[in-house]
Amino acid sequence: MRLNYKNTKQLVVGLAVTTALTGCGNPDGVYHEALEWFGARTQYKNPIPPSSQIQAIHNAAPFIVDLHADTLLHPDAGGDDGYRLLVNEEREGHVDINRMIEGNVAMEVFAAASKGSLDIAGDTIPWITGYYTDDDGVKHSRYNYVRDPNVWEYDDENSPYAEHYAWVSMERDLATYFYRVSGMPCTTWYEDGGWSLDWGITSECTEFDPERMYIVRLLETAKKLHRAANLDSRIKLIKAQSDLDDLIARRQNGEALVGAMLSTEGIYFRSDVSTPEGEAALTSAYHELYDAGFRMFALTHFIDNDYGGSSTGMARAHDELGLGREIKAEGLHFAKEVVDNNTILDLAHASRATFVNLVDYALERNVPVVVSHTGLAEIPGTDETCRNSRNLYDQEIINVAATGGVIGIGFAEAFICDTKPIAWAKAVRHAVDVITDAGLTVTDAGCAESGADNCTTLVNGVDHVALGTDYDGGVETYTDIDSLNQYTEALICEKTWWKTNCLDNPFTVEEAYKILGGNSLAVMRKILPQ
Repeated sequence: MRLNYKNTKQLVVGLAVTTALTGCGNPDGVYHEALEWFGARTQYKNPIPPSSQIQAIHNAAPFIVDLHADTLLHPDAGGDDGYRLLVNEEREGHVDINRMIEGNVAMEVFAAASKGSLDIAGDTIPWITGYYTDDDGVKHSRYNYVRDPNVWEYDDENSPYAEHYAWVSMERDLATYFYRVSGMPCTTWYEDGGWSLDWGITSECTEFDPERMYIVRLLETAKKLHRAANLDSRIKLIKAQSDLDDLIARRQNGEALVGAMLSTEGIYFRSDVSTPEGEAALTSAYHELYDAGFRMFALTHFIDNDYGGSSTGMARAHDELGLGREIKAEGLHFAKEVVDNNTILDLAHASRATFVNLVDYALERNVPVVVSHTGLAEIPGTDETCRNSRNLYDQEIINVAATGGVIGIGFAEAFICDTKPIAWAKAVRHAVDVITDAGLTVTDAGCAESGADNCTTLVNGVDHVALGTDYDGGVETYTDIDSLNQYTEALICEKTWWKTNCLDNPFTVEEAYKILGGNSLAVMRKILPQ
């Protein structure tokens, strides 16, 4: 998920207004419409299609994979109609099963987020974000103030940290609103299972457990995907190599089928591994998520937590010098569970310091990592828009490739300084060239053991860049998932006197197929359990 200043301001204002209009927590009507409008906007729902030749090339892509979509976080219409993924006659948002099939998408990774921060709303609406007074008595907006050092202190009025939240008119945790208005069970709501006093009290939720709220949010989101798969046989849950094999074989036989994998976008349930009991509890929590079908794990989202630093957390990285918080013992323990159990470590939203820590750990364990959805900070010809805390600098791109992993590049302006498909293709070309020019090498272990010569080859950047759209994640994109042929065209089109908006050095069709899905599939093949 990529919430930017303008979109978040629109969200919080919309929530405030529509709550007054619709009453407390009604997931239908105006409230639902406001959330839908915020969550996924498309510039061209029906773009001019590419040539029949380009369309044929796109349709022949053997396995297109998107590494990140936030579709599960959006409201269902109610009941078991599978509004977001299955029915969606209005084609709202970016993703549903019909449009995935229309776009020749073989697999989508669906993210589940459990905690957010209203501090990202911006410094122009301090009545939402609140104020704090520094040691010199100067009053400041809360925007960009050091973020949550402790996930519970954020919400504890008795905590000294909470003293900085003077006259805050909305709950700090942005995810609260998503779960409340999305019709999710009351066990995923805020505080005692009811709505806050500022918004009116709903019926008591006797099942609510504050110790488990954040993990329950992830588990309930997973249930939405399981429900959709049970209702529509065109969705196949991907948990193991055998699931991938079956998906590929059935698609090759002409079956309209899409794979779906679950991913965390931050884990915010409390942890402490300073005791054997704490270690056992964290291991148990990991396996609870594993049993629910999660196979990709990002440790942080918008704010720091018990596991490590967020790219928008304390000491936020405005430039390459802002490293943020390092990984914690709990984060390393969780990363070990991820690796030991053949699941995928996602570095999206990690602070630069935690990013380095996780790359080092991956190199030590000889496993690839992914960055499921990100942008690039140093695309030639772009401005400071792309030098934001979420985007990767060139050395970070190289470091991911050094693990054998992939970088999923998103479609939003904040990621690539534009929304046009050609801007995305330019970002991809930059990442590929940076990796290739780095001169990384890889040694074939079997070849070396045999005593043969020439067992070392240069790393080719085209093997380490992927599709990471961030669809339905609070971003505006050029097209929906049914029109990914626009991005295929941007990768391979050749300049002519009448068609100048193409790469100077376009990719071959085979290279484009790697970027669109082959590279992500290769990493999954290396990691997932049998």
